Amino acid sequence: MFRPGTEAECFDGYEQAVRDERWVVIPLWHPQYLHHRHRIRALHEPKHLLGGVDEATLIIRREAEALIHPGTLQTLAKLQLDNDVVTMLDHRIRKEGQSPQQAASDWLDAAGHAVSSI
Repeated sequence: MFRPGTEAECFDGYEQAVRDERWVVIPLWHPQYLHHRHRIRALHEPKHLLGGVDEATLIIRREAEALIHPGTLQTLAKLQLDNDVVTMLDHRIRKEGQSPQQAASDWLDAAGHAVSSI
């Protein structure tokens, strides 16, 4: 049975249920690293109370823009990060111990996104 608690308790409880081979219903979201490690089925939400698709926008201070290579700005403006990518990055940071910068750099390299030095 799910009990309210901290984020860590929620995640640990889910992973314990997987180890115990128990079915559970737990409030998770996308993106979230557990989806990278486990096959989690979302429940149908017919009233759409949780909203639609989120959107991200690149924001940069004007004075910082001059410090970033124009090719890098173009690459960043075109990036499309779906739930699978963000879930994988979250897993690398939370569970594999990578820094956010290293996880992003590795993904950009693997995805073939050329980013000039920032």
